[in-house]
Amino acid sequence: MKKFRKSFPEVKTGFIVFRALGSLTKTEFDFLSIHATKATSRLVKNAHKKGKEIHVWTVNDLQMALSMIEVGVDNIITDKPDFIRNLLRTWNDFTDTEKIALWLRNLILEDDPSLVAKL
Repeated sequence: MKKFRKSFPEVKTGFIVFRALGSLTKTEFDFLSIHATKATSRLVKNAHKKGKEIHVWTVNDLQMALSMIEVGVDNIITDKPDFIRNLLRTWNDFTDTEKIALWLRNLILEDDPSLVAKL
């Protein structure tokens, strides 16, 4: 990876990570590609502080997509690009109050998944 980066500094490089030990944000890369369930707010913030991006896969449902948007990932890999694109447009049109209300709803549902069935 180091040799490639030296030869082609204009090309973004990254790791597709399935399992890791230690802090991946300390390695030399431009992005990490991880399963969406592993993308936490803390990981995204730490990566961004170090100038690195977080790409997540494979996000195909509303709840996971909203979670990834809320934590601030840089790229969402999906089988449903039109769905994600429309969701991002809608999200960007929301007011801050609407985003907070949605965040609170997600927090409640995350704590009690049985509530999803009642909606």
